[in-house]
Amino acid sequence: MKLIKTIFSVCSLFMLMSCLEHDTNKSVDTASNVNKRTSVNLNIIITPDLSNRVQDNLYPKPVKDIDLISSVFSNYYPTLYEYKHRISKQKDAINLDFTNSNIINDYDYKGVYSFDIYKKEEQNSAYLKTFDGTQTQFEKESKNFINDINTIYDKASKKPAGADIFSYFKKLNTIIKKDILDVEVQNYSIDTKYRNILILFTDGYLEAGLYGERNCIDNKCYFLDGKLISKFRDDFNRNGKGRDLKTFFKEKEYGIIPVENPNLKNVEIFVCELYDRSLDTRSGSQRLIPTDFDIMKIFWQDWLEESGFKNIKIEAKVNSVDEFQTHLMAFINE
Repeated sequence: MKLIKTIFSVCSLFMLMSCLEHDTNKSVDTASNVNKRTSVNLNIIITPDLSNRVQDNLYPKPVKDIDLISSVFSNYYPTLYEYKHRISKQKDAINLDFTNSNIINDYDYKGVYSFDIYKKEEQNSAYLKTFDGTQTQFEKESKNFINDINTIYDKASKKPAGADIFSYFKKLNTIIKKDILDVEVQNYSIDTKYRNILILFTDGYLEAGLYGERNCIDNKCYFLDGKLISKFRDDFNRNGKGRDLKTFFKEKEYGIIPVENPNLKNVEIFVCELYDRSLDTRSGSQRLIPTDFDIMKIFWQDWLEESGFKNIKIEAKVNSVDEFQTHLMAFINE
């Protein structure tokens, strides 16, 4: 029996060490002679805003969301899989989440919500890579997943769902992974850490949920619509001489009322595809100073910081998939 326990302990240690081949941090506690190891894993959350922004006739864009979402999957292996020189046994996941829970029923979505890379590889060692050049299981499942999401976008373009992003942030919970620290095996102390990276596709206008003047306290509101943006622009152009936008924003105490959710401190957010309605729709030329995007970026940055997000990046709509990937990878590699 003792021999069996010893063999089991050695095997367990071997498996953990295998998982930690890609450790980003290794050290030895000389006082206790304990080897400390840290593994970093990616928990990617894709959340689309399915409001009227998905209607191409209203808000045409150079690149569709679905192509950008598809690129997250096509770029996962090997680029993200080998992030920070990781080799194998990553406890990564790619998830689909919705701003409004009723979307699932309204659009009759029966597709996949999560790709647990670690579990998939445990079940199939060739899940991410084959040696004969044939399509991998990950590629097959990704293709089906993209087709399912595309169907949702088609339905949303005919019947927009709205996007109550404030409430979404407030309820963000179970999809967020927490670090597991100081798991001891033999003389090893293992820290398993997660980077929860939320990729939010939105136009930047918060026009659902707590909406309207009664949901404001002075210059701070639960929403951000065209009227509030115009109000800020007019105020700045009249009274902001000699000050930059950010300084004026702070002095006049503008803003979006912060979300109260302690889980947000564990989330890094990449907000993309902000759509500037103040630009000329045909030429893309600037019609107003400052532009909607200039103003939205300040409101959003302040809002996300005050709400406690761990790391923040805000980007306007892109002109190509490559541009999107450049921004996203720069954010992940910060």
